[in-house]
Amino acid sequence: MASRRGSSSCALCEGSNLPSCCALCVNARLLEYHTKLRMMRSLRDSLHARIAARLEAKSKTDEQRIWRASKAHDIMELRDRLTELKSKTAVDKTKVEQASSGLKAKTASLNLALVTLKKRQADAVAMHTSAMEIAQMNLMTITSDCMKMQSKSVKQLCRLFPMRRVSFYCIYIFG
Repeated sequence: MASRRGSSSCALCEGSNLPSCCALCVNARLLEYHTKLRMMRSLRDSLHARIAARLEAKSKTDEQRIWRASKAHDIMELRDRLTELKSKTAVDKTKVEQASSGLKAKTASLNLALVTLKKRQADAVAMHTSAMEIAQMNLMTITSDCMKMQSKSVKQLCRLFPMRRVSFYCIYIFG
């Protein structure tokens, strides 16, 4: 067994192979141990503080990394949605353009038909008015002819049956 030699203040403790025996040496050793313990505690606390700071910094960087990853994922989803919406918009736009061109063609044919109908209506109105005028003239001619014939027949009847004067007074008295 090796002798344990330490720095002690007394010769008794120095010569013995045992740890400190006297109260003075024990107190000196306790003070030394207490000082070393305080120094170790402060070292431990400083190391704990450094580790806590590093852990906090690491947690912050992890949070930032996770946040960036989630935002990158969100951005990718939004880009995918944007491309999807762009393609859908392009498809819808082509459909609208096709429908618009179809409607333009139908509108053009309808406008042409409307113009044709208006022209036919105007022709029919003109024809109808001229036909009405002709029919009215014919009716007037027929009416005047009928009146002339009636006048002739009345004259002939009057020649056949001459008329005499009738007094209404006589008819009233005798009648």
